[in-house]
Amino acid sequence: MKKLLTVLLSVFALQCSSFESHFRLQGVAKKPSTILIGYFERRSLKYNPYIEKNFRDTLRFDFFSLGYKSELVVMDDEDTFQVIKPERKKSPEENSAFDSDSYNTIVKKQSGSFSIHDMTKEKVAEACKKYSADIYLHGAISEIETGNFIDSKSSTFINVIIFNNRGEIIGEAQYRAPSGIADDKVMQSIALQFVNKVHGKLPRY
Repeated sequence: MKKLLTVLLSVFALQCSSFESHFRLQGVAKKPSTILIGYFERRSLKYNPYIEKNFRDTLRFDFFSLGYKSELVVMDDEDTFQVIKPERKKSPEENSAFDSDSYNTIVKKQSGSFSIHDMTKEKVAEACKKYSADIYLHGAISEIETGNFIDSKSSTFINVIIFNNRGEIIGEAQYRAPSGIADDKVMQSIALQFVNKVHGKLPRY
């Protein structure tokens, strides 16, 4: 019964969500060979260190399933870009057992005052040049909780910014949903909608 209720709530959340995107695809004359998925800033008072990691992994998989080479990339303390391996975890047991030392070594610069706004046009272009990429994207995940301890409600706002390999913004997408993103079905739906929208706008050849 509890599982059925969770599914119904997920379906309701997806039906009540909104997705908006705008693209200006100058500088993308052919199908991208590589898409870089950068840092996603977390804006939430809830402690769940795996939300942005799982969302990035989901984006990477969805792009890969459509035939793109996609990489997760972050900046280390020396302002050097590094490709990291997917670290998707599904269950609380897996999450509690996950040794994140290697991941945190790379992204510790981004765990403090780092913001997606620190990624300048030049830095985006540098990342694309280093990995021979045509597209770079990053964004922010916001979770807002209202109400009190007994009766609380969560909502999610996700903003994704897309760049060409010169560091110019060529697209932006925003997603709003009356639920948290921790639910796998909600997360997968958001990522898939975004990836399909980008795929539909990019050149196929």
